[in-house]
Amino acid sequence: MTISASYTTPGDSIQYAARAFMLWGIDASVAVRANRIAVWREVENIEIAVDKRSMDSFVSVDGVLSEPYVLQGIEIGLDHETSILSARVYEAQVARYEATGVPTMVSEDHVDQDPFFVYSAVFANGKAWNVVSEKGEEFPELRSLSTKVAFAWDALFQTEYTELVRNVVENHDLASDEGWFAGIYETGNTVNEAMTLNTNAVILEAISFKAFGPLLRMQGVEQNPFMEPLTGQGRLR
Repeated sequence: MTISASYTTPGDSIQYAARAFMLWGIDASVAVRANRIAVWREVENIEIAVDKRSMDSFVSVDGVLSEPYVLQGIEIGLDHETSILSARVYEAQVARYEATGVPTMVSEDHVDQDPFFVYSAVFANGKAWNVVSEKGEEFPELRSLSTKVAFAWDALFQTEYTELVRNVVENHDLASDEGWFAGIYETGNTVNEAMTLNTNAVILEAISFKAFGPLLRMQGVEQNPFMEPLTGQGRLR
């Protein structure tokens, strides 16, 4: 069985999924590499890899998100390619904070109002910091600081910026007896009160990573092909 890069999903999710298939012994050697479908776009003076296929031609939101990178990092580790790509996605968010003063950690999230799920992206459908629904409709007023990726980036990189954002989340009354709310809207600085398994599962994964390392290492996988040092980690802000 061979997996090719022909999913209707954001491009960076393809490589994340392909790496999981490869660990099962399935040939995903084509889909696993981003260079076939990626072009470089500048966001906040940082070049990031963007899916060159448009939603019009591929019936998919082409968003650059935090989630595929942080999930790969905390679950199976980052390889040479994804350590570079993830660092650029992270650095663009730091640069936006430095330019605007707005703490920035974006990803896909459920929201507590229509359309109830959005891709809050570093880059999507031709625009930096776009927020789009699964149909491609834009909802800039729903951009939020994502609770789950705030914890996940901090687990992976542990920089002054990730600590700053994690502290914003922890001090914003986002935790309840049932779990963590999804995030903080930039507009109005109000809580996105969507409560999901997704948000809380990623937070638990991040905590586990800080304690034990990637999940597959915990399961006794000795030869993990995706456990390489994070390129440039010591230089991240």
